[in-house]
Amino acid sequence: MRVTNRLAGVWRRVRRQLGSSIAFLIGCLAVIAGLSGLAQTVDNPHVAGTQKLDTLIGGVVMILGALAYRSAKKRKLGEAKWILTRRFLEIALLVLICVLILAQNNLSYLIATDPVPNLIVPIWAIVAYLVIAFMPPTFVQRAGERSAPAASSGIQR
Repeated sequence: MRVTNRLAGVWRRVRRQLGSSIAFLIGCLAVIAGLSGLAQTVDNPHVAGTQKLDTLIGGVVMILGALAYRSAKKRKLGEAKWILTRRFLEIALLVLICVLILAQNNLSYLIATDPVPNLIVPIWAIVAYLVIAFMPPTFVQRAGERSAPAASSGIQR
């Protein structure tokens, strides 16, 4: 049946990008939470809003990292062409992550008080990109085949 093979192909593509999709979703939720906290801080200026701003920045970093990782993985798997523009945009996303983190006032204090959005998430995003970018393509393809369901698992007539 062609339908089961087509569904298996769709599910394989979804599973290949599952980690970056989850990171993207969590990043979107963090941005929404950060904007909500920022709006509450505007309504009540006596409340310190640095915690909500950290959530907003952490969410943006997660989104940018997930997009760069997904683009590099698609290149490695052969789903997207290797062109200079794609590579440049991936590097630009990583540079933007660094600028977002390094442009904050009193960064050492922010890292000490709230290390997750200011240190752990940016390092995680950059290291994940570097791992997928410098991993041999054959290893990435073998890992994708290992996690993919067999195409012959559906009933054929």
